[in-house]
Amino acid sequence: MYGNHARADFQASWLDRRKDWNAYPHNPCQYPNYGRSTYNFHNDESGICFASHLRPLFNLRPNYLTFGDSPCSGLRHFPADTHLIAWMHHHGIDCDIVTDHELHKDGVAAIAGYQTLMTGTHPEYHTIETLNALQEFRDGYGGNLIYLGGNGFYWRVAAKDEDAS
Repeated sequence: MYGNHARADFQASWLDRRKDWNAYPHNPCQYPNYGRSTYNFHNDESGICFASHLRPLFNLRPNYLTFGDSPCSGLRHFPADTHLIAWMHHHGIDCDIVTDHELHKDGVAAIAGYQTLMTGTHPEYHTIETLNALQEFRDGYGGNLIYLGGNGFYWRVAAKDEDAS
């Protein structure tokens, strides 16, 4: 949903901060030809209602700055998650990563072998399959859920099976 979110508050001055911080150098505002997020609009001002991960996604990469003029790190979503993963590795905490796609496709089987599941920093969008898997993990398997997000589990979405070829 947030893939290639072109923020309305983007300013050219953000480019300097990205360079100074050695951050990911590209911003969706500069590359509209790769498609926008469902938080943006088409040229005719109609809302965008479809998103795909089968395209370059500028803002879902390590070191991407979501907020270029903020006194904080400027990280949000996946880039913030990469810092959490790096911290865990630094402290010798073993972890596996299960994607939303795997949880949607495999259900509770994707996480059944674990005692604890930790969300990312912004687990907002879920299909009924992922929600059912999480509930079964908690209620049926006695699994622990560590919720690290904000604005999480808010919207329901549907996933369309795509041809993998």
